[in-house]
Amino acid sequence: MFLASRANNKIIEFSGTLGKIREIDTSAFLQAPVGVAFGPNGHLYLTSDTQDKVVEIDSTGASVAPDPAPAPYRCQRGSRSDPKEIYL
Repeated sequence: MFLASRANNKIIEFSGTLGKIREIDTSAFLQAPVGVAFGPNGHLYLTSDTQDKVVEIDSTGASVAPDPAPAPYRCQRGSRSDPKEIYL
């Protein structure tokens, strides 16, 4: 299980049997993470409460998408005119 810690700029990985496994510091590439989802490639996709973007990270916790992110990684609140955008 992965939880977003908005106040600490971290993603925390938990195991039901082991408890907290690790923390991923997102402050270098994403502030105030709030959304966590797995992609079909096994990477985590993170959204921010304060930035309009999605960040993809691999199993090591490294960001794999360039910053600023290209169109498929943008977030936009509101209009649904571009099907490649993710809406919060």
